Amino acid sequence: MNRKAQIAPFILVVAVVLMLAIVATALIGESTFTRVRLANTADGALITAGSNFCKSLNQLRKVNKQLFLNYLSLQTTLLAHGVWWGGKLEPLPIVGLGVAQNLNLFNFAENEIAAKMPKDLRVSVYEAILAAGLVDEPTPFLKNEVIVDPISGETKGLDYNRYIARMSSEGTQFSRSFRDFKVAHSSNWFNNNIMSYSFDKFLRWNINNITGESTIANPGAINPGEPLAGYQSFVRVQLLDMPTNVDIKPQVMVMIFLWYCPTPWGGIVLPGFYPHTHAWIRRISFGNNNTFGANVSKRVVGANVPFVGRNADITHTSRVRIVGNVWQGYDVRLQE
Repeated sequence: MNRKAQIAPFILVVAVVLMLAIVATALIGESTFTRVRLANTADGALITAGSNFCKSLNQLRKVNKQLFLNYLSLQTTLLAHGVWWGGKLEPLPIVGLGVAQNLNLFNFAENEIAAKMPKDLRVSVYEAILAAGLVDEPTPFLKNEVIVDPISGETKGLDYNRYIARMSSEGTQFSRSFRDFKVAHSSNWFNNNIMSYSFDKFLRWNINNITGESTIANPGAINPGEPLAGYQSFVRVQLLDMPTNVDIKPQVMVMIFLWYCPTPWGGIVLPGFYPHTHAWIRRISFGNNNTFGANVSKRVVGANVPFVGRNADITHTSRVRIVGNVWQGYDVRLQE
């Protein structure tokens, strides 16, 4: 009896099982690592963007405080004057100046602060997530960055200085694609609720038979929507209930003063009223219940091994809530 022949199949089975276990462990480990990175990236991006959003809201709070103080000062001036003996039109220039001052201040808050907040928020979230290193697309060395022996033609090393200089000046395929996309759609690219970048983790090459030069067959591409077909991996960002506008409403009040009304029997003192269209900020509204978030997903590419599986799609959703009001100030809270 040949004992070696009997134990050989057993060893082969054990070796295959061990190999599958190692590959599966590697894929599970990478998937777990990616899941943690997605969570940290999404949470960090939303907290940072939410903090900047609250900073702008608190600037509106400062404007509101100044509007209210201007209103109180104007109302105090009208009453402290006592009776306006010149008639009910006498305080009109003072009231008109005060109302115009508040109107200009309100327009500044509306056009220079509130109008820019949605764009700043969306751009901040997209750039923080997409450029956070989740895109692990390979960036190979070029031919002139490889040191080759002129006689034998053997590769002797790599010119890292030239490679780093190229990366510093040109950037990666992702950074170039993202930059070109933003330039081409500068006015509205951030209004998309879904942005994705599709790329190959294992590069495929096109080789020129004449020159021998090789180029990447399927370079990564960014898309304002779902990931593109024909790629091995992707990073996808979907904005959830992200504000598209910040609406501020003014409070209309009445200015009260006393004026002398002449009559045939000597005249009387009557109360007068002027409308104040922008006494303070009555309400700031945005988003859905003051909450917004982002869903981030990435495809982890594994080895093409039977029984293990090739890809794993990892996703994470983060949401923040803006708490506070225009009188007490605003702060951001990360939701569970």
